[in-house]
Amino acid sequence: MSYRDGDRRRIRRGTLLGRLIAGLIVAHVFLGAAVAAPDGWRLFRRIQFPSGLPEGPVAVALDAAIIEKCRPDLADVRVVSGSGAVVPVIIEQAPQNGAAEAVPARISRISRRPGSWTDISIDKSGKVLSRAVTIQTSAKDFLRKVELRGSDNGRELYVVRMDGLIVSRTKPIPLRSLTIDHPVNNFQYLHIRILDEDRPPLKIDGVICEPPEDEDGFAAPLSVRVIENRTDTSRNAAVIVADLGERRFPLKSVGITTRAKSFVKNYTLSGSSSPASESWGKISQGIFFRVRHEDAVKEQLTAKFAPQPVRFVMLEITGLDGPPIEVDELRAVARVSYAVFHYKPDEEFRLFYDNPASEPRATDQTLPKLTLQLASMSSAIRLGQAEKNVASPTEKKWEPQRAAERPYGLPDALGALLLVLSVVLIFGIMVLWRRSRKSRRHRSSRIYNVK
Repeated sequence: MSYRDGDRRRIRRGTLLGRLIAGLIVAHVFLGAAVAAPDGWRLFRRIQFPSGLPEGPVAVALDAAIIEKCRPDLADVRVVSGSGAVVPVIIEQAPQNGAAEAVPARISRISRRPGSWTDISIDKSGKVLSRAVTIQTSAKDFLRKVELRGSDNGRELYVVRMDGLIVSRTKPIPLRSLTIDHPVNNFQYLHIRILDEDRPPLKIDGVICEPPEDEDGFAAPLSVRVIENRTDTSRNAAVIVADLGERRFPLKSVGITTRAKSFVKNYTLSGSSSPASESWGKISQGIFFRVRHEDAVKEQLTAKFAPQPVRFVMLEITGLDGPPIEVDELRAVARVSYAVFHYKPDEEFRLFYDNPASEPRATDQTLPKLTLQLASMSSAIRLGQAEKNVASPTEKKWEPQRAAERPYGLPDALGALLLVLSVVLIFGIMVLWRRSRKSRRHRSSRIYNVK
C-alpha cells in the first residue's frame, strides 16, 4: 500500500468522523429543543393579507375550526408578529342576547262590538321605535285576524298593518303565537283591532311593544350543500342532511323554504362533524308552522340557537298535522367572531390558539371596537392551514417568567440527562480521534526514519 493511499484513507476516516460529530450535535440540539418545549399554544395559522392593505386596525374572522380548539371565552387567542412579539389584540364576539327588552304599553281604552271586533288603544308614553306588539291573554284555542293603526296625537290614524294574525291551539301540536310584526315606526299611540267574527271576544291582560333589533354585524350566510332530502312516510317526516363546508363559522340559525300552504310540525335539528349516523348530537327542537286565515298568513320557519361549530346538520320535521312537507331549500346563518389588531405592511403575523391553560389576555383600550366598515374592509384577509406549534424562540419571548416558574418533572430530567450524555460522548470521541491521529503520526515518523 502506498503512502498516498494511506493518506486518502486517513482523510476519509476523518471526514466520516467529522460527519458523525456534526450529526450528534444536531441530534443533541433537536432532542434538547423537543424535550424542553414548554406547555402552551399547540396550533397557529399564518395570516394572509391582500396586497395594498393600508396600515391600521384589521379584523380577522375566526372560523369554526379555530373556535372548536379554543376556550369558550376565546382568551387563548394570540397574534404574534414575525419578530416574535405579542401584538395587542381584542376579540369581538357577538352578544348572545343582543335584543333590547320589550316594554309594556299602557292600555288607555278597550272597546268591544260583540261578534265583530275588540279595539285596544295603547300609549307608548313617547315617540319610541317599535317593530312588533304582543297581545297578552289567557284565552286558548283561537285564531284571530288583527289590524294595526298608528297615531301621533291619538285622533288621526294611519295604517300600519292590516293582515296580522294571533293563534293559540292545544292539539294535535300545541301552538301559541301572539306577536304581530309590523314595519318599524315611532307612533306614540297604537290602535289594535282584533276581528272576532261572531266568536267570543278575547280577555285582554296587556300589550307589550317589541323594540327593533340592531343590525347584526356578526351574522354571515353559510354555503349549504344538501346531501339528502327525503320524506319518510312511515314516520310522517321530512329528513334533510346538509354539509356546511370545511371552511365555515359557528352555526346560529337554520331556516327552510317550503311550498306547503298550511301546517304545524315539530322539528329536531342535530349536528355532527361527520355524516355518520351514530355521531349526531341534538342542537335544537321546536315548532315550524304556517297558518292561514283568509288573506293573512303567519309563519315561523327558522330555528335559532346558541352558535354551534358543526359541519353537518340533519333536520327532521315530523307531525300528524297533514302529510310530510317538502323542503325546497335549507338556509343557514353563522355567527362570526373577530380578532382585531393593528396591522403593519411588510410584516408577518401569526394567530396562535389552543391553550386551555393560558392566562387572561391583557386588554388594549387603543384598539377600536368592531364596526361593519372594519369587518368589510378586512373581508379579504385569510388564514392559512393549521400548523402545529413546536418549541421556538417565539414561545419563549411570550411569557419568560412563566417558563422559569414551570415545575420540572421527568421530561426535564431526561432532557438534562441526554444533554450530559451527548456532551460526554462528543468529548470522548474527540479525545479518541486526537489520540488516533497522534498514533498515526508517530508510526509514520518511525517509517520515514528507517535507515
